[in-house]
Amino acid sequence: MLRTALRSVLERRSRFVLPLIAVVLGVALTSGALLYTGSIRAQVAAALPDPGVEVTAPVPLPEEAVRAATGAEGVATSKVYSYGRVFVVGRDGAVVGPPGAAIGLNREPDEQELVAGAEPSGADQVALEEGTARRAGVGVGDRVELVVAGTVREHTVSGLLKAVSPELAVGGTLTAFDRGAARTLFGDSRIVLTAQPGSTNEALAAALREVLPDDAYVQAVDPGSALSDNDKLATILLVFAGTALFVSIFVVANTFTMLSAARAREHALLRAVGADRSRITRGVLAEALLIGLAATVIGYALGVGVSVLLDALFAVTEVATAPLVLLAPDALLAALAVGLGVPVIAAWVPARRAAAIPPIAALRTSLPPTAKSLRRRNTAGALITAAGAAAVLGGLRHQDLVYLGAPLLVIGLLVLTPLAASGLGAVLRRPLTALVGVRGKLAVENARRNPRRTASTAGPLMVCLAVCAAVTVPAVSLGASSAEEAAANRMAEVTITPIAYAELATDLPERLAALPDVRAVTAYTRSYVELDNGDGGVFVAATPSVLADVADVEFTEGELTDAGTGVAVTREQARRQGWELGTTVTGSARGHRFSLPVTAFFEAPEKFDAGIVVPAAALPDLTPYEVLVRADPDRADAVRDRIKSTVDNPTVVVHSQADAVAEAGQQYALFLRILYALLSVSGLIGALAVVNTMTMSVLERTREIGLLRAVGLDRSRVRSLVRIESGVIALLGAGLGLLAGCLVGVVVVRSQTSAVEVVLPWGRLAAFVLITAAIAVLAALLPARRAAALPVLDAVRSDTE
Repeated sequence: MLRTALRSVLERRSRFVLPLIAVVLGVALTSGALLYTGSIRAQVAAALPDPGVEVTAPVPLPEEAVRAATGAEGVATSKVYSYGRVFVVGRDGAVVGPPGAAIGLNREPDEQELVAGAEPSGADQVALEEGTARRAGVGVGDRVELVVAGTVREHTVSGLLKAVSPELAVGGTLTAFDRGAARTLFGDSRIVLTAQPGSTNEALAAALREVLPDDAYVQAVDPGSALSDNDKLATILLVFAGTALFVSIFVVANTFTMLSAARAREHALLRAVGADRSRITRGVLAEALLIGLAATVIGYALGVGVSVLLDALFAVTEVATAPLVLLAPDALLAALAVGLGVPVIAAWVPARRAAAIPPIAALRTSLPPTAKSLRRRNTAGALITAAGAAAVLGGLRHQDLVYLGAPLLVIGLLVLTPLAASGLGAVLRRPLTALVGVRGKLAVENARRNPRRTASTAGPLMVCLAVCAAVTVPAVSLGASSAEEAAANRMAEVTITPIAYAELATDLPERLAALPDVRAVTAYTRSYVELDNGDGGVFVAATPSVLADVADVEFTEGELTDAGTGVAVTREQARRQGWELGTTVTGSARGHRFSLPVTAFFEAPEKFDAGIVVPAAALPDLTPYEVLVRADPDRADAVRDRIKSTVDNPTVVVHSQADAVAEAGQQYALFLRILYALLSVSGLIGALAVVNTMTMSVLERTREIGLLRAVGLDRSRVRSLVRIESGVIALLGAGLGLLAGCLVGVVVVRSQTSAVEVVLPWGRLAAFVLITAAIAVLAALLPARRAAALPVLDAVRSDTE
């Protein structure tokens, strides 16, 4: 049987090419995802710190806090760092590396090896990690721009370092200063400690919390927690790989189903010469195993290239850059499992059907499905679809039910697709007949005649469209909500904000106030304040005289001056806290202490969402979250451009109101582009399914096509007949897929928050249908050409119907 299987595959290799490609693509995406995420995981794991306790704070730790931490009971070792964010600016003027992994600290010879140049000395010199220097395009002796605390500074590169850290492992940057310069920039801002033998890091962390200020953040370092984000990424990529493999099952199953029907006489002869059912089954599965073996080898080789493509795809995000890995045990085992497993699983049912046909009955070319079998299938499909829909709708109350219900809903619709094919054919027959004549009627009837084959062709397209719609509806809804929120909450003509993890310089408002056409400027910081009475709330730090203009804040009683001699509160906040005019409010905001009397009450729109207003002058060292600039609306763009040239800082973003609204949904647009790129593999496999089915359908219907040609249907009409049939199948898959995907997408949006309005992107959904139809028509070009090229007399004499 093995020799027979090998000979069969080689003789029919042209018919196995498309299922081979489908499985290859699935294996490539699976192994590529594991190679990529495994490479990142390995480099992050190699750079993880030893277990211990870490102490950090939003502001430099005072000397007494440092002494209390390092001298606490149970401390075995301790090391104090001057540590903060330092953004390296490359030759192209852009920030090097992901902002979340840009670190600067004091030089530690035992942690960083000097490989070129000299040690940094003084405030003007810095040592760069060698990879950081290479990406920035600088070397020893060059001048490099750094952004520290919102200010652009120039330093001389004194030397290059070789270092290992979690930040570098994810593509970050490292800059090192001498101890004095680092303390001037950052203070003592990080302490790493280890517990004495017999104690635990958790116990030491608890002891440190008792002796340190409330704004000090103490945590027991868990090296494994740093790998959780990588594991999440691996799961997401494997979900898309699983989708591609699921789609490829249709291609393989359809191929073996149609081949088994075409080879019924061959199987009957094998049975006649002594082969029992099990040998026939094993023979068909052996063919699938041979295809899987070839797909595993080719797919794993392509998977290395996929890992490189994934690295480039995620380069626009803060995901790490991964070194190329050629061989990884988990990726190799996964490639073997899916490469061999998918074809065998897909071929199992066709193999059993081939073996179950009696030799006499198998002398017929094909056997149509019985009505009884379709009734059972339709009943099962209806039950599964109902259960899936109920679970999805249950996700409105319990979100996790969506993830259970969505696969059930898709599977149920897949099972019901033959029924839907009959229904769609009945709907389309009359309009297509009126539009293109008898070709339309024949195309619809061909799709209805074998509903199982139609379903197995439409299935891959349905799965792709369902996933596309399920991710598009939430992304577009959230993007539209962000844009509306940005438009509603813009409080000034120009807004200056830092990029993620960066800061604005505290003197920035003063510098901008001197620019032409600027009417007013205020630093604006919204944050949480911890009150000394143990309570807390949201506060805003800004210039009161400007705040009344930009945020519609009205001081209804008392007065709040810009000098920073008091605070204003809402009457609701005052009632809850028992405050009156003159009551002293004492608290801490992001590590900055204040103690000021209540000098005014205020009212503000609901969007202001803060109960306390503190003048910016009262917290001069508080880093602003943003700076608001008022200007004449017709001069806003000119003011924006002037501010950009004045600031000249790659970590600062300057928005006009129109810019902010336009950019509000960009992160969701980027998210969708990445998902569409990942789903393109499944879409390609869906196209292969159409090509595969239509090609084999043409071969099955050789005599039928010959008779049509004999009674007057010319070659161009034969080609259009095949294309129309392919389009009908595509519409079936697109309709069911969009129905399921939109339902899931709507529930996902509603389960997150009722504040986000569901937006059905009709333009995108229509584009999905048109793209699917175009793919189907293009996929049918080769089968249509083959059908038209069949010689009439040879086709009529053919023994295939």
